[in-house]
Amino acid sequence: MRRTKSEWEQVLTKMITMGATGSEDDFQTVFGYLRRHYGKVYINAAAPDEITTSLGLSAKDADAIAAYRKANGSFPDFEAVKKVPGIDVKTLEEHKEAVAF
Repeated sequence: MRRTKSEWEQVLTKMITMGATGSEDDFQTVFGYLRRHYGKVYINAAAPDEITTSLGLSAKDADAIAAYRKANGSFPDFEAVKKVPGIDVKTLEEHKEAVAF
């Protein structure tokens, strides 16, 4: 199941509360893995760092998406996101299931 950054934070907090053990580094590693492979991004509200982490796009591409969204308004669908000039559409397509509206 895909989850947003805050939803994964809640899952890990619950795991720790229920007795999961590990170092801070261990939990950060798990958190990063979950966001990269099972993350979900609300593309019309996400900060560029969330776009980068969950969609595998470069910081330049994430910034371009955020700037385009600010200048043109919310994206109505995935096809509209693909029209942002200069972004890596192939990588975006590979992570299509992580994009939410």
